[in-house]
Amino acid sequence: MIPRHRHHLLFALCMTALLTGCASRERLPSDPTQRDKELSHGYSLLYNVVSKQADLDKLFFLKRPPETTRALMERIARASREASAQLRQIAQNNPAIVLDDQGLPLLERNTRAAVEAATRNKLLFGDNFELRLLLTQVESSNYVTHLAQQLATIDTDEKRKETLTHIAEQFGQFNDQVVQRLREITGGAAPATPATPQTTPVPEGSGGQ
Repeated sequence: MIPRHRHHLLFALCMTALLTGCASRERLPSDPTQRDKELSHGYSLLYNVVSKQADLDKLFFLKRPPETTRALMERIARASREASAQLRQIAQNNPAIVLDDQGLPLLERNTRAAVEAATRNKLLFGDNFELRLLLTQVESSNYVTHLAQQLATIDTDEKRKETLTHIAEQFGQFNDQVVQRLREITGGAAPATPATPQTTPVPEGSGGQ
C-alpha cells in the first residue's frame, strides 16, 4: 500500500502535467521600449529568486538535515551567490536593467510575500523539514532554469546570453539532483514543479547578498 504523502505527490504531479500541457506563451511586444522593459523585469525576477537562494545555507544554523541534503543545499547557495553577483554586474553595466522593479502588481507582490512568510514558518516550526525544504527547491530551481532560458532567448547581447544559459543549465542540474533526493526519501514518488517560484525563506534578520 502506498503511504498517504506519496499519493499526494503523485496526484500533484499528474495535475501539474495536465495544467502545464494547456499553457501557451505570449509574444513579446514589438515596441523596443516595451521589450526592454520586459527584459528588465525578467532580470529583476531572476535576481529576486537567486539572491534569496544565496542565503539558503543559513537555515542550517537552526535546522540539521541529513548531510546529503545539506551538501546539496550548500551547492545551490554558492551557485546562487555567484549568479546574484553576475546579475548585479549586468545591471551595473546596463542602466536599462533595474533589479528592484519586477513589474508585478501589488496583489501579486503581497501574495508572494504571504507565501514566503508561511513557508518560512512551516520550515522553522513545522515538521518534515527535509521534505519541505526539498519541495521548495524543486520549485525554485525549476523556475530559475526556465526564466533564465526565456531571458536568453530575447536578450540580444551574446555575453549576457552566455551567462543566462550557464545559470539555466546549472539550476537545471540542481533540479534533477533535488528531485533525485526527494525520490530517495519518499521511495520513488516524483514531485510537481509549479510555474511560479517558491524560494526557501531564511530567518528574518539573517541578511542578504
